[in-house]
Amino acid sequence: MLKQVVDAFTYNAALQLLPCRYFPQALGQMDILRRAVNHRARWYVVPDDQGEPVNPFDTFFYQIAAADGAYLWGYNFHTISATSPDQTPVATQSSDLLVQVVDSCTGVPLFQDYCIGSAAQVNSQGTADYGSRMSPVLLTQPRLILDPALVNVYISNRTANTIYCQLLLMFTEPCLLVEEKAKCPDLC
Repeated sequence: MLKQVVDAFTYNAALQLLPCRYFPQALGQMDILRRAVNHRARWYVVPDDQGEPVNPFDTFFYQIAAADGAYLWGYNFHTISATSPDQTPVATQSSDLLVQVVDSCTGVPLFQDYCIGSAAQVNSQGTADYGSRMSPVLLTQPRLILDPALVNVYISNRTANTIYCQLLLMFTEPCLLVEEKAKCPDLC
């Protein structure tokens, strides 16, 4: 019998591990990665500068260069602020944006079509766009990213406002062992 994995998911007191709910089922699909000792966590933020806007009625494109053999396992999304065409601050919601993540190697999108931003954000109970009710949002199973290990991210703005937002993509990447010979070629 395998030992229980002790990690941040285990310590989440807000997590209700009822067996027929989505989060425990998706977490079970990550069991092999949670037990892997030769993988490390790697998070990518898109856009990497929170001052980078998504312009009105435009699509922001970003490409992530992950390690070959990495797994994408989760994500979070958040809108920071917005300004109207006359540069005055306005209220914004994550549902004003659409998100798409595509594996560049295979062309397979993470979602069948663009995902509304509020479905990718953390629980926003009490707001108009309720959110995903989980943090982080887990994929049904981790997605393997193969060589050339490029992931294309598209964030589309559906409003006339300039919106500032960030998408956090959570990966686990293989740790590559360095041979002693490569470390010290003069001594060998």
